[in-house]
Amino acid sequence: MDIDGMDYNTERGPLRMPEYGRLVERMVDFCRELPTRELRQQGAEAIISVMDQIGLKKTSTEEADHQRTLWDHLWLLGQGRLDIEWPYDDMEQAARLWQKPQPVRQGYGGGHIGQGHYGGLLEQALRQLAEMEEGPEKDELTRLLANHMKRCLYLYARGIDDDDRVASDLERLTRGRAHIDLKTFKFDKTPLIDDKKLAAANKKKK
Repeated sequence: MDIDGMDYNTERGPLRMPEYGRLVERMVDFCRELPTRELRQQGAEAIISVMDQIGLKKTSTEEADHQRTLWDHLWLLGQGRLDIEWPYDDMEQAARLWQKPQPVRQGYGGGHIGQGHYGGLLEQALRQLAEMEEGPEKDELTRLLANHMKRCLYLYARGIDDDDRVASDLERLTRGRAHIDLKTFKFDKTPLIDDKKLAAANKKKK
C-alpha cells in the first residue's frame, strides 16, 4: 500500500555521512535551495549548531579544530555545492580528506608470493642469493636463509619439520644456484623447534 509522504530506508539512497543522520542531510539540501546567500548563510550556521549538538563535545583547547571539522563535514554533506561564505579559504581539503587511501602495497613492488609461509621478503632474499658469486659470504647467507626457512615452515605451515623440503625449496627458489647438502649441513638448534613441540603439532594434525 502506497501512502503519500511515507517512504522506507530501503527506498532511500545511502547517507552521505551516517553519523549525522538523514534529517541533517535534508536540512543541508533545503539550505542549498534557499534563494539568497544571506538565507543560506543563516541556514548553514544553524545546521552547524545542530551538528555540534549531535556530535561529541570537545574541550576548549580542541574547539578550533572541532569547528573546522564541522565545517568540513558540512561542505561534504553539501557535496561542495553549498553557496555560502565559508569561514575557511581551503574548503576543498575536505574532499581530499574524504578520499580513500591508496593500497599499502602500492609502491612497494607487490608481486606474487609463491610460498605464503615463507613470505615475500624471504623469497626476495633468495633471489638475491641466487645472484651472488660463490664464496664464504654466499655460504653464510645460504646457512642463515635455510635456518630461517625451517623456522617459517614450522611456524606457518602447521608444524611441518621437513629438512628435505627446506633443501628442495631452497634449490627451487634460487633456480638451482644455491643448495645445502643434508649429509653435512646441520640446522641450528632453536627453542621454536623441539621434539615435544613437533610431536604435539603432529598429534594435532592427526
